[in-house]
Amino acid sequence: MKRCLCGVLVICCLGLAGCSKALTESSAVGVFQKYIDSERGGQVTVFAGALTSQVGVEMPQRWMAVGVQRIIKEGYLQEKTVPVSYPNFSGNFTGRRGNPGAQGGGSNDTFSGNAGTGTPPFISGTFRTCNVPDPNSFYRPVNDCSSGVVSGPIQRNGAGPSNFTLTLLNPSPYAFGVMPNARLPFQASLIRGNPDVIQVNLNGTPIHLEGHVMGSDFQQSVYIYNWTDKLPKDTFTGQILKLGHMVVDSCDHLLLGTETTATATCKTHVKLTGAAEVIFGSASTNNAVQASFGKQPDGTWIGTQISGSPLAYNISQ
Repeated sequence: MKRCLCGVLVICCLGLAGCSKALTESSAVGVFQKYIDSERGGQVTVFAGALTSQVGVEMPQRWMAVGVQRIIKEGYLQEKTVPVSYPNFSGNFTGRRGNPGAQGGGSNDTFSGNAGTGTPPFISGTFRTCNVPDPNSFYRPVNDCSSGVVSGPIQRNGAGPSNFTLTLLNPSPYAFGVMPNARLPFQASLIRGNPDVIQVNLNGTPIHLEGHVMGSDFQQSVYIYNWTDKLPKDTFTGQILKLGHMVVDSCDHLLLGTETTATATCKTHVKLTGAAEVIFGSASTNNAVQASFGKQPDGTWIGTQISGSPLAYNISQ
């Protein structure tokens, strides 16, 4: 049996001619569809940053997500490999900060690195810094040294400094408040020359280290994914994927709030565009939304608001 809203009561409209403008669960479908179509043409979008944020980015491994492989197969996304090189931080390097030579004061720094050949290459090394007492100063601590392990993936040549992490194993006993296993950012760049130079930014402190690299740079290939001309140009706006048109399938639980307001739960789905059908995959677009209605002075009803959980994009589907 259909339910309707007539006046302030929820009554049965069957056989009641005076309810020709009443809102029923059946008529609510058309009323709400008209409202949806008036809002941005009824178009539905979804955030697809998991996909778009990686397009055009160099990736050391092939992008094997199910959604990505499906888009490649359709011809919307192109995969290609590009040869790149990575700096080799393997070797022993030393540096001095502060007063030079035997004058005292400043710090002596040493770095020993061993770069592996992972994808991308990975550095594992040690860093040690020792404060040199100033002979003219009353404060002359003994064994004022800190050391730790440097590790992290190497950034390719031309892509800026590599961002490593220094994990302190033996902080100086005079470095108050610094505990073992403290982690500090260790940013490093290699400059080839004679000698080779490593420029370091250790937690905001610049450090200059000289030595000789053991071995040549690492040569590898990276994967890059870009959209093809086959993808319709209006498919994405930034990281937002245009899905298609929302269709109202049914409305139920019609409830009168006041004489001129009502709500219902409406079941909807999205009629996907061809591109969205490939990109969004087999995930369901069925969605139950809360619909709000308002009664006009002439007695007709219109949709006034829609609320509900947005659809979600899953790159693994």
